[in-house]
Amino acid sequence: LDQIEEIGIERSLKAAREADLIMVVIDGQHPAISEVARFLSQIDHQKKQVLGVITKKDLLNENERQCVLQLAASLPVSNFTFVSSPNLDGIEEVALEMASMAEEKLARKPGEVVLTQFEHVQAVNRSLECLNQALAAFDLVLFATDVRYGMNELGPLIGETLPDDVLGKIFSDFCIGK
Repeated sequence: LDQIEEIGIERSLKAAREADLIMVVIDGQHPAISEVARFLSQIDHQKKQVLGVITKKDLLNENERQCVLQLAASLPVSNFTFVSSPNLDGIEEVALEMASMAEEKLARKPGEVVLTQFEHVQAVNRSLECLNQALAAFDLVLFATDVRYGMNELGPLIGETLPDDVLGKIFSDFCIGK
């Protein structure tokens, strides 16, 4: 592998580690099962939904399809869908499966929130880090500072306004000044 390919593989691994759904696409005429297995072993695929797609359905007869399925049986994919790009055969099934997986993933209880933008997820994670630091703070000034930073991190979700009444209450109740 050259350096550009290695960078591409690393980026793919990083994206797959952060993804909720992984689509395993296998070339029906040249199934590289060992490479796919190696790739999946480098990510925590057990906690992810994995969708299997085998291409070139139009170029494979039934026996060849069965052979590819037997080879792919070793992969952690519960179901494979054969697709044909030229005539779009199987594409609708893949789209429906993806929609079903997304519905399952996004199903929530009343009051639960789903963050749909990566930047929002990052903001919440940064805010949680700040609030955990606040909980570990030994000094009230550090506590209040960490709470302020945590609230600031939520700006992309709640707007840029900072609820001064909450911070004012912390400062006034603990006599640490403004």
